[in-house]
Amino acid sequence: MEENHFTESQLLGRDGEQIAADYLVFAGYKIIERNWVCGRYEIDIICTKDDELVFVEVKSHNKNPFFNLGNMVNTEKQRKIIYSANKYIHLHRLDMNARFDIIEVSFTSDDEFEVNHITDAFYVS
Repeated sequence: MEENHFTESQLLGRDGEQIAADYLVFAGYKIIERNWVCGRYEIDIICTKDDELVFVEVKSHNKNPFFNLGNMVNTEKQRKIIYSANKYIHLHRLDMNARFDIIEVSFTSDDEFEVNHITDAFYVS
């Protein structure tokens, strides 16, 4: 499929997820899955580091002072990620500590960006 068939938002998301994956690998994480689908939900990146399973939600945006990460990964979104993570753990019969991270990729220009990695961004209650 040609790139011009994608919306600007889809391209931004795709580029942000690639940057997040590269960032994680550089930081010593091992990527296990990308865009893992569970029914109608998806986990952007599943990786491991130090015997811990990490489920990562990636949020990409053009630099905007009004962008609110809390609104993008709200309680409902967290519930969907936790549900999918539980399915993944059960399906693969994993017995590891797990956590939920968020990586925010803010594009400041066409070729510049900032990465904000929030570890333990939310918990299973």
